[in-house]
Amino acid sequence: MISTSTTHIRTRFRDHRLLQVLLGTYALVWVITAIAPLDRHDWLLENLLVVVAMAVLIGTYRLFPLSDLSYLLITAFLTLHAIGAHYTYSEVPFGFWIQRTFGFARNPFDRIVHFSFGLLMAYPIREVFLRVANARGAVGALLCMCVTALVKRARAPRPVLLAGRET
Repeated sequence: MISTSTTHIRTRFRDHRLLQVLLGTYALVWVITAIAPLDRHDWLLENLLVVVAMAVLIGTYRLFPLSDLSYLLITAFLTLHAIGAHYTYSEVPFGFWIQRTFGFARNPFDRIVHFSFGLLMAYPIREVFLRVANARGAVGALLCMCVTALVKRARAPRPVLLAGRET
């Protein structure tokens, strides 16, 4: 049974099989996507925040474990992100398939991942607000949307780091 935001969570990592599987699966995806990415510099920039996020999740697990559902959603987003970082979002083969199939003018994989960020990360962010500030109802939803948008916006300066590079 998967725990949710209202479940009392006190499982040691060594006894938490689902979390071990999620971490092992993501580690495998990350290692595979780290092998010969299309643009190593871009891949490194894309993965700086992943390393920070993983450090925070691992560092806070004992004091503030999230629900299984939150870890599952985070893993799903990080997997999409790893694939996008490997191919530099605009070159993801699945995105080209979507482009051809639906007649889009460009590869939409980056848009899919951006949408997925809001969709998949809203629940873990809501869970944090629910447990830390007891923010429920409209206030909790508003805080969740604001933080999701703020975190997404924090990634915006990345093109500045790439400025001057030929593509």
